Amino acid sequence: MIIENRDALEVMRKHDGRATLHYIDPPYVHDSRSESAGYGKFEMDEAQHRAMAECLENLEGSVVLSGYRCPLYDDLFSGWRRVDRVSNTNQGSARTESLWIKGGKF
Repeated sequence: MIIENRDALEVMRKHDGRATLHYIDPPYVHDSRSESAGYGKFEMDEAQHRAMAECLENLEGSVVLSGYRCPLYDDLFSGWRRVDRVSNTNQGSARTESLWIKGGKF
């Protein structure tokens, strides 16, 4: 087992290849979540989401990205396949979660 303690984009680039599946579950875009949700020092601003999207687009391997649909992701991942599913939040309310998929036979 390998544990990497560095920037996620660097790790993905290092381990990328045609046979690689990258599963990405970043902090949710601010506009897509409730005000009470927060990620502390792991928070991502819009520029960081854009940098992540550019990295993911350029990976050779397949990518599955988790999140909530929002205008930013509609723009950044418009060419990707999206799968939506209703699930329950920790507070018990129903919410539609999305997976954006690039490559692979999923």
